[in-house]
Order: sequence, then C-alpha cells, then structure tokens
Amino acid sequence: GRLPHHIVIQGGGLIAVEYAFILRRLGARVTLVVREGLLMVGKGVDDDIKAAVEKRLRIIGVDIHFNDGDILEAVPPSAGNDGTVLLR
Repeated sequence: GRLPHHIVIQGGGLIAVEYAFILRRLGARVTLVVREGLLMVGKGVDDDIKAAVEKRLRIIGVDIHFNDGDILEAVPPSAGNDGTVLLR
C-alpha cells in the first residue's frame, strides 16, 4: 500500500493517538484535530501521562489542534491537487 503524504485524524482518544504515532513514524505528516483541550479525555489516563504523550507527539512532529470542532468537509486529493479539510 501507499503511505499518505499528510493525514488528518479527528479525535484525541487512545486509538487516534496510537495511529498518530504509527503514521508519523512511517513518515506521513500527521495532524490531530481534537474537540477537547486535552488528549485522551475520559479514558482513565493520568494527567501526567496525557502531558507526556502530548509532548512526545509534538517532539516527533505531530501537529495538534485542540478545541477545534468537527470536520465539516473533506476533499480527497486528486491528480496534481492536495486534499483539503474544512473545520467548523
């Protein structure tokens, strides 16, 4: 398969964070769009762990947007054009 050049992941839960780490380590640019002001809210994860995970994501180059609402529209890439994501 092909690795996307840039991927936007909506959510800041455990699975979203795991995918962000994996895809970034494989070489894709990764953006996390998180409704809340913290990662892994309501998942029973200690605040110190949340802070350490966020720091590590930023160190490896994941772009995180907190308090950033829903994805309204996603246009996939086509020949010669990058895709776009419109946030509320």
